[in-house]
This record gives sequence, C-alpha cells and structure tokens, in this order.
Amino acid sequence: MRIRFRDVLSAEDREHVKRILNADVAADGETVPRKVDAFLRSNTYIDDGSVGAFKALSQRDRERVISDLIWRATCLVDGSVTSVVGVTTFSLGKGFAAVKSDEDDRDVLCLVREEE
Repeated sequence: MRIRFRDVLSAEDREHVKRILNADVAADGETVPRKVDAFLRSNTYIDDGSVGAFKALSQRDRERVISDLIWRATCLVDGSVTSVVGVTTFSLGKGFAAVKSDEDDRDVLCLVREEE
C-alpha cells in the first residue's frame, strides 16, 4: 500500500517544498516548478511501511530526502539529461530510495525504505 507523499508532510516539510519550488511566486503558464508541484501532488507516493521511518528522521534529514526526491521529480517532469533510461530506483540517502514506475501511461515515484 502507499499514501500520497504530500499527505505525510509536516508543516515544516511543506514549507521546505514551497521554498524549493519558489511556490510564492505567482506566474502564468506551465513553468517547471509548477509542473513539479503538480507531479508531487498527483504522482508521488510513500510506501505506507516507510512512513514511520520517514517521520522519525530529524527535520534536517527529512529536508535532504525531500530535496533529493524533488530533484528526481524534476528530472522526470523536465525530461532532464540527468534522467537515466532503464534505471527505476534512485537512492536518496538516509535509508530511502525513489522507485519510478509507469502506471496508466504516467510516471509515478514512490518513496521506499532502501534495501541494505
């Protein structure tokens, strides 16, 4: 099972996401930060067995994992050259990884505990 990633974020975590995406800046059109924000809202999840471990991280460590997850989401949304064809699991550090899958012809990321 999985839960929408945004649903497990604390107020501090949401502020961190907002800072990264510069969400306070009102802009018309589909900018990359807006696309990433939409992707995070609709296509990014956390494995329900990983929620406790994620919340147990210090604020600083959660922000690092969140930053790396946003980077991976940006690579998917923007078609970045840093996206590697064929690679579906990306280590985010602090014991977590982002797993990319294709569901109904759309990319999905799921935050999971990284296997040791």
